[in-house]
Amino acid sequence: MKIDFNDIPGQSPLYLDYLYNFKKVAKYYIKDFRNEAIYEPHFKDVLSKYPSDRKQVTQTIKNQYLSKRISTKTSQNIKLLEEKNTLAVVTGQQLGIAGGPLYTIYKTITAIKLANLLAQKYPDMNFVPVFWLAGDDHDFEEISSINVINNDNKVEKITYSVEEEGEKEAGSVGGIRLEQEIEDFITSLGSSLRTTEFTQDVIGYLSSIYQQGRTIAESFSEMMFKFFDKYGLVIFNPQTEDVKRLLVPVFRKEIENYRAHATKLISVSAGLDEEYHAQVKIRPINLFVNNERGRYLLDPLENNEFRLKRKKVKFTKDELLQLLESSPGMFSANVILRPVCQDYLFPTAFYVGGPAEISYFAQIIQLYKAFNIATPIAYPRISATIVEKSVQTLTQKFDLSVKDFFELKGEIFNKVAAKISEYDIDGKFEVSENKVANVFDELKEYLTEIDKTLTDPVERSKQRTMQYFSELKGKAESARLRRHESTLNQLQKSYSMILPHDNLQERELNYFYFANKYGLGFYEYLIDKLDVECIDHQVVML
Repeated sequence: MKIDFNDIPGQSPLYLDYLYNFKKVAKYYIKDFRNEAIYEPHFKDVLSKYPSDRKQVTQTIKNQYLSKRISTKTSQNIKLLEEKNTLAVVTGQQLGIAGGPLYTIYKTITAIKLANLLAQKYPDMNFVPVFWLAGDDHDFEEISSINVINNDNKVEKITYSVEEEGEKEAGSVGGIRLEQEIEDFITSLGSSLRTTEFTQDVIGYLSSIYQQGRTIAESFSEMMFKFFDKYGLVIFNPQTEDVKRLLVPVFRKEIENYRAHATKLISVSAGLDEEYHAQVKIRPINLFVNNERGRYLLDPLENNEFRLKRKKVKFTKDELLQLLESSPGMFSANVILRPVCQDYLFPTAFYVGGPAEISYFAQIIQLYKAFNIATPIAYPRISATIVEKSVQTLTQKFDLSVKDFFELKGEIFNKVAAKISEYDIDGKFEVSENKVANVFDELKEYLTEIDKTLTDPVERSKQRTMQYFSELKGKAESARLRRHESTLNQLQKSYSMILPHDNLQERELNYFYFANKYGLGFYEYLIDKLDVECIDHQVVML
């Protein structure tokens, strides 16, 4: 089963047009992911403009895997990246604790399945799925919590919280070392989940990965490795010193040409704002500088000088370039420049992203041109809702569809209540309201003949009376809901499963909620069931 994104409220108009009406957005993206006729010319373009030394990049990857016992498939894929006819299918994600929202898994599955599909269709080329660990982000609060459905069938937030260190600026989250509180997080998760035959496996699994002393990047990477290594997924950490050394040409060019880059980006973003909404605010320069106190935006000043945002630390242009050469690890790209860094290091044919990422991709085509790097085709990640059997039983009982939950949202409770109630509140109030309205209309007609000034008082009385009817109807519906509390509690559970916090399930619930019910290997089932060529929202019936 699938649902058109147009039938799911709250979707970005830009994303909808990208999926279903590409002509409207072609000037922002150039290449239509649905048009396979352009694939082969696109592949040649990517390969011809690929600027990096393949052996250097693959050696860097090998260095990151030195301590791991990798699968034959992953080992082969790393070697393939050295071949001149190899292309990458890249995805990435913030390093959310325990994987963050479910869509992290969907992104990864999309990259793996798309790479496999392309390899079948284009046997003269190689395609390698790559996961870019987005550990340079600095919003710790955004990555420190997960949501699950608890024992009370309610959405519960589980947070890894630590005491803040004075006035230290937020640094890159990937480098943050886990503290003892991570054990409290895992314990809280275990207490919230319903006890099943898989609960101990889940808790043991997370405890073996998320350990005190490890960085968030190390733990996240280990989790993804254990899940997807056998599928040949290459996990890449861009935060290491040797990677930053490879990116020096990108950072240098940004420093030397930031004004021209910003001008182009602002122009495109202004056009987007007129038609849609620009996803990302354009900065004067797209770089951060990291020091012992944290991660700081770089702000250009007059006379070819720069400073760390909100700090007195200043650099001349030459000093900044010297710092870059001597300490490239101190530099990192913002959300605008990060894709360029990614595709400087990898010959990226496709980038797998969600609605927000594909939306900001529309802003950065001109930046790729400035760096003379081929723009990858943005491929929409798989989007899905998992529907458990208990939910299916309820929807069948009341002749509901999963689509009804999206379209009706809160109104679905009244719809079900109406079906199970012996009281036809809607019908009764409709008849009564019509009768009262007719009485007032007749009275107004009669009184107007006597005195026209009586028209307005009658109309006001009618409106007040109809408002009383509306309030009374609301009270009656509430009473009806209370009469069927048990059934509606089941409905609330189903609603929380499909639309937790009134949001898509994939954006709220964590993978381990499902792993606790269906086993750690539940992702294998998803790999089998999800269709990488489907651009609509998929519904997975368990």
